[in-house]
Amino acid sequence: MPFAVVLLILCMCCGRQSAPEIQKSERNLVQPDTVKGSMSVAGNEPFARLILTTSAGLSMEISADTSMFRSLWKLQNTNVVLIGVLRHRISGSILEVREFIPVP
Repeated sequence: MPFAVVLLILCMCCGRQSAPEIQKSERNLVQPDTVKGSMSVAGNEPFARLILTTSAGLSMEISADTSMFRSLWKLQNTNVVLIGVLRHRISGSILEVREFIPVP
């Protein structure tokens, strides 16, 4: 009986320490998503946001670092290929952009 208690406590302690490492490694293994579509802006300042609309009619909000966001902002009404991680939220899909390619 005491052996079972010690084993249970040992498992609980080890599980807590390794969980963050597993989550970090899973995040690094996420395959990037590639999405092609047309850039547009939705909303009014100061709450305007960039939206990518695919040829299938799906729309997703764009999230990027400041310099990339400014570059994408200039590409309104043009077709682009965005590479990043697609997240699905209750409010809609958000694409966290890592890189982009303007399509002529």
